[in-house]
Amino acid sequence: MTLFETPGPVGVRIDIGARGDIWVGATDRAEVTVEVRPRNPSRSLDVDAAEQTTVEFVDGRLSVKLKQWRRHSWFSDGGAVVVAVEAPIGSSLEVSSGMGSLRADGEFGDVSLSTGVGEIRVGTCAALRAKTGMGDIAVLRAAGPAELASGTGRIHVDSLDGSGSIRNSNGETFVGEVTGDLQVKAANGDILIHRAGGNVNARASNGAVRIQEVHRGVITAHTSAGSIDVGVRPGSAVWLGLTTKFGQVRSGLDRADAPDDGRATVQVRADSSYGDVTVHSSADFGAGMP
Repeated sequence: MTLFETPGPVGVRIDIGARGDIWVGATDRAEVTVEVRPRNPSRSLDVDAAEQTTVEFVDGRLSVKLKQWRRHSWFSDGGAVVVAVEAPIGSSLEVSSGMGSLRADGEFGDVSLSTGVGEIRVGTCAALRAKTGMGDIAVLRAAGPAELASGTGRIHVDSLDGSGSIRNSNGETFVGEVTGDLQVKAANGDILIHRAGGNVNARASNGAVRIQEVHRGVITAHTSAGSIDVGVRPGSAVWLGLTTKFGQVRSGLDRADAPDDGRATVQVRADSSYGDVTVHSSADFGAGMP
C-alpha cells in the first residue's frame, strides 16, 4: 500500500488498459492510500500486470495507470488487477477500465467512470458521467448534470439534483427523483420515473414508460411498443396531447378552464404505436414502483 498526505480533496485519475476491478472510497481523511494487487496472486499474468501499474501523486493529483501492455484474446485477458484507493471527501474521479467493475463509495466532486464490460456503482457526487458497454449502473445521488449510458444492463438512479441524460440499449431504466430536465432513451426496456420536477423526454422503442408524478414543464413520452402511464400532481393545470394507433387512451383528470397565473402548469404529450396511454392523478398511481 502507498500513502500520500494531502490537506484536502484531490484529483484521482485511474486508467487501466487491461482488466481491472476498481474501488475508490471517499472518507474524512488527510491522506490518499493506493493499493494495486493481482486479481489472482497465483496467476503470472495478473502478477505481471500489477507490477506494470504505475502510481504517482503530483500537485494534488493521483495517477494510477496500466497501459494495454498485452493484447487481449479469446484465450487470455492479458492480466487482471484490483485497484483500491481511499481519498478525502470531495475528491474528483476520472476512472476507466478495459473490463471490470467500477465502484465509488462516499461523497465525491465531479465523477467520470467508463468500462468496456462491468457494473458501475456510485454513491454521492457532483456532476457525473458513467458509461459501460455491458453492465448495470447504480447511482445514489448526483448533484450536478448526469450522463449515463449502458449497452446492456439495468440503470438505477435514486436522485438527480439537476439535469440528466440517460441512454440504455437493453435493460430497465429507473429514476427515483429528478429536479431538473431529464432525457431518457431506451431501445429495449421499460422506463420508470418516480418523480420529475422539470421537463421530461422519455422514449422507448420496445418498452413501457411510467412516470409516477409530474407537476410542471413539458412531459414527452413515446414508445413504439408498450404502454404509457403518467401521474399528475393534484392542483396542477394540465394540457394533454395523447395518441395511440393500437390501444386505448384514458384520462382520469377533470376538465377545467384556463389555469390561474399562480398554478403550476404541465403539458403531457404521450403517444404509443402499440399500447394504452393513460394519464391520471398521481394520488391514484398504483403500487409497484421500485
